[in-house]
Amino acid sequence: MLRQPGVSSDDVASVTIGTTAFLNAVLERDARHLSRVAVIRLSKSFLRDVKPFADWPTDLRDVLNGYVGYVDGGLHIDGSEEAPILEQQILRECAEIKKRGIKAIVIAGIFSPIDHSFKQEERVRNMIAREIEGADIVCSRDVANIGES
Repeated sequence: MLRQPGVSSDDVASVTIGTTAFLNAVLERDARHLSRVAVIRLSKSFLRDVKPFADWPTDLRDVLNGYVGYVDGGLHIDGSEEAPILEQQILRECAEIKKRGIKAIVIAGIFSPIDHSFKQEERVRNMIAREIEGADIVCSRDVANIGES
């Protein structure tokens, strides 16, 4: 709407998002209305045995889980870097995600909410955005606190 001529953000009083369609799609496990999601976990060693979607209902996981990739990265609880981001690993994951036709991508870095120095998720998001045009990318630090992601 804001791209229309003569419409300014000053003209918008509120934005309303209807949740009924989304909730129905989730409750009905309706793959026609839900996107498969790729998860890229940034961690050299943590949580390799606890897979994303591990505690989700199996039928919902089957609809949404499009791909899970692991790359070096992540932090220790003290904020130090567990491992640096390696661009070649990110590019490899992007190629796999593109091959599967997935546009919804989650970047989940270990202890990312305390990453104020390395900005790993942000750097990975920028790499993915360059490689996968039109990707909808969510960083875990933007929606979660410390805990499993």
